Amino acid sequence: MEDIIKFIENRLVEKKSPPLTYIQRLLLREILSESKKSYEEIANENNYSESYIKQFVAPKLWLILSEVLEEKVNKNNCCLVLEQHWKQDLAEKRKPAKRQRRKFELPTMQLPLDSTFYIERHPIEKNCYQQILQPRALIRIKAPSQMGKSSLVARVMDYAHQQNCATVSLSLNQAETELFLNQRRFLRWLCANAAHQLGLPPKLDEYWSDDLGDLVCCTFYFAEYLLEEIDRPVVLALDEINQLFAYPNLARDFFAMLRSWYEETRDISSWQKLRFILSHSTEIYITFKTNKSPFNVGMVINLPCFDQSQIHQLAKCYELIVSDMEVCKLLEMTGGFPFLVQQALYYSHVNEMLLRELLQNTVEVNKIYNNHLAQKLNDLEQDANLIQGLQEVLISGFFELDMEVAFKLKSLGLIYLEGTKAKISCELYRRFFVHYWSLTNSKDPGFVSKRF
Repeated sequence: MEDIIKFIENRLVEKKSPPLTYIQRLLLREILSESKKSYEEIANENNYSESYIKQFVAPKLWLILSEVLEEKVNKNNCCLVLEQHWKQDLAEKRKPAKRQRRKFELPTMQLPLDSTFYIERHPIEKNCYQQILQPRALIRIKAPSQMGKSSLVARVMDYAHQQNCATVSLSLNQAETELFLNQRRFLRWLCANAAHQLGLPPKLDEYWSDDLGDLVCCTFYFAEYLLEEIDRPVVLALDEINQLFAYPNLARDFFAMLRSWYEETRDISSWQKLRFILSHSTEIYITFKTNKSPFNVGMVINLPCFDQSQIHQLAKCYELIVSDMEVCKLLEMTGGFPFLVQQALYYSHVNEMLLRELLQNTVEVNKIYNNHLAQKLNDLEQDANLIQGLQEVLISGFFELDMEVAFKLKSLGLIYLEGTKAKISCELYRRFFVHYWSLTNSKDPGFVSKRF
């Protein structure tokens, strides 16, 4: 009884209502007691008139209780109604506090160094960390776009920095197109950026000469200036070097120069400070002389897609509980591509939707990947050969493509290569492109009529 009265008093405080008066509290206590006294008995025992209790105190009390509990209360139902509300309040208080859902940002192209969503693909990271500290190190990382190459490069560079290496990190995606059209401008861009990141004044004109040629000047700039000024190992990371493959003459000269630098690390003390990280999304589809290519030396890292255990690990980061069957379905849909997996798990978390429900809902899947698929379509439409090549893969299931076309489609993540034959990389891409080209009657008039 006293607990129920205390509950009512707390409710009055919460609603900022006046507290019960002495006589109201007395009447409530008597009504809640097991004696079931009448108004007359309550009045006589407490030296009040029956009319005062019955006509003034009781009606006011029932009105107060009805308002505070938002339910009609009178003498007949008072005990039952108050007990029900009190028990309900008690049960709510005993419930464990609802866990506050963490808010996550949409995954970006390159994950920050402190991101909990970076999933290691053992033993790749460990091998890279060990290798980059070795003299003459050259690490080449290759994988299709949005596979995590840049995130891996950033972590290896951060590790090298922690081990007292100087670092120079350049992404050729950031270079203006005009730079690739002029060898001198490109090499001076490389040198100026390297000097800036090493904290040195550029001094480009002091090391450049028309008589020596741009490749030699660039080499002298690194050997006689940058590497001489720095008293510790220097790690040079070049990301997305496949941008150069579209400019074969520049590519052959530049990569031959890098290979010569790598060879100089054998004997010349200043060059022994230099280590390399090269990353690219496209297989090498231009020819190099064996001794003038950096693509046949050093340690090669083929960055794989996520496997089931890695998807489970990432799901935990998003506070999701997923079954093995759901993971298999997600693998089939996305091919294990890290970016596609991240998108699905992020969407599942934010919308509080079970992963299996999400994967079965075509409308929701289209919401997740709409921008991504539009970008893939735009990339394809820049080259009619790529469109034709992917259509042939979709029609045949397996198809032997022209080498350059195959490597470009692979760099976009649209196909896998098994030997010399290509197949679509995941169910998401197969559904989208079949549907799109069917609606648009295809670039190939015979495309729609064929069975998939």
